Amino acid sequence: MIIINGNWEQVNDLSDVLRIVSENIGDEFGQKIKKIFENNECKIEELEMDISKLRLKEDRLKDLIRQLDILEDYIDENADGTDYMRGMEKAYDMIER
Repeated sequence: MIIINGNWEQVNDLSDVLRIVSENIGDEFGQKIKKIFENNECKIEELEMDISKLRLKEDRLKDLIRQLDILEDYIDENADGTDYMRGMEKAYDMIER
């Protein structure tokens, strides 16, 4: 609840704000504010989608790092000088870069 021009007004969401602005300042100004919020709402939705995509990429990178750690441990535990293990070491070095 807020006081506007001596009256208590219930403000729960944007529609309440727009109603109060339209009633107390004017409908034209209320419509301009609505347009600004709608534009910003679209931008916020785009940002939320971008953040979701980045989180998926982050999860994939973390999984890749875990897999590289497993590979590194395997190479360390099984380093016996064979061609197979030297190939594994080279593959790991290439991936690590």
